[in-house]
Amino acid sequence: MKTCRPLALAALVSFLFIAWAAAPGAAAASSSTDESWVHFQSGKRLYEERRFGESLDEFQAAISSRKATFETASARVTAALALREAAPAKDNLAHLIHSLARRDLIDHDLAAVEAESGPSLRKEAELLEERELSNNFKIFLDSLLLVLDKRPEAELKNKSSALIAACVELERYPEAEYWVGKIYLAEGELRLAELQFQRAYDMRVALEIPEDSYTILSSLVDVYRAKEDWRSYEDSLSRIAVGNSLFTDQNRFLREAMERTIVQDGMDKFMLLYRVTDGPWTASEAELGEFYLKSGRPQALIYLAASVNEMLTKAIERIKVEDPSYVFTTLGELLGRVQANRELAAYARDARIYRELYYLGEALAANGDRDSARGIFAVMISSRGIEPWNSRARAAAKRKPGSPAPLY
Repeated sequence: MKTCRPLALAALVSFLFIAWAAAPGAAAASSSTDESWVHFQSGKRLYEERRFGESLDEFQAAISSRKATFETASARVTAALALREAAPAKDNLAHLIHSLARRDLIDHDLAAVEAESGPSLRKEAELLEERELSNNFKIFLDSLLLVLDKRPEAELKNKSSALIAACVELERYPEAEYWVGKIYLAEGELRLAELQFQRAYDMRVALEIPEDSYTILSSLVDVYRAKEDWRSYEDSLSRIAVGNSLFTDQNRFLREAMERTIVQDGMDKFMLLYRVTDGPWTASEAELGEFYLKSGRPQALIYLAASVNEMLTKAIERIKVEDPSYVFTTLGELLGRVQANRELAAYARDARIYRELYYLGEALAANGDRDSARGIFAVMISSRGIEPWNSRARAAAKRKPGSPAPLY
């Protein structure tokens, strides 16, 4: 930003930067003068204050600033590649830096820099920038460091062409595009929100945190649920679920084996034999399972079984932190431990474990697997602190075969 801006704005920028950098899980900003990032943080603050018009302006400014920054970076890298000294390096990024550095540094100084930096291009660029450099080399290194603030060095694979490609990808700002969609959604503009979320998802290669793609898809799920566009709703949930390798084509036989186990041997054996790691897909698997159950489709069973397994596995791992000797024995014993631990009880409530256990029982019953369903319902009936799902399990256990299930 220009130094002639008011001091109040400079103070605000410093405050936002310090607060954001201290937040858990915050990605590192390239610098406190990253205008696109400052506009983005300002847009989020204004959104939380429900000042949607001003928030939209800030997100649009963030998008424009990011585009201009990386367009300039791309042009500077391209210009460096056009230099006569760059030709021998071909597509090798490390050789390119060496070739350009030789114009400005004596061999002894360059050797010292390369020895200190080792294989790290970032370290080498930072050390070189401490020297007196020609302008075109300095701005090339600035552009390289700008990209490395957003991308791991390994992704460039030591290729100049990959650096150019990264500049082009990073002209897009999917995080800001996503928040524009949140504004439209908050204002009830479902069609605009849908288009904006889809736009952000299409730009997901530029996300600083790749897992944020699941958040974008979850927002699309919210839109399609509100629009009652059930085909798109199902498709979006499926795209999230397939993030779990369990639901890839390669693991079809594993899914079938898991389904056979819970049907034939019940929940306890199922949890003894299989442990599935939870992830950003877990809640969507559960929602997709409920949707299939309410639509009368048998694939509800595996999605509900997987999501419950993931949530219970997470609870087991948390118990093992405090009691490394713990070994799962039965569902009833595990639920008792969960309810006796304040932190785990809160997790079970927030993750809706008991709701999904109930629906898993209903999915088993709908498929004609009454014994396994009764096993789950019996445990829930005897468990305390899981209202209203224990009462609903009691009603389900008394229901005659073939009677329609009340799906809440």
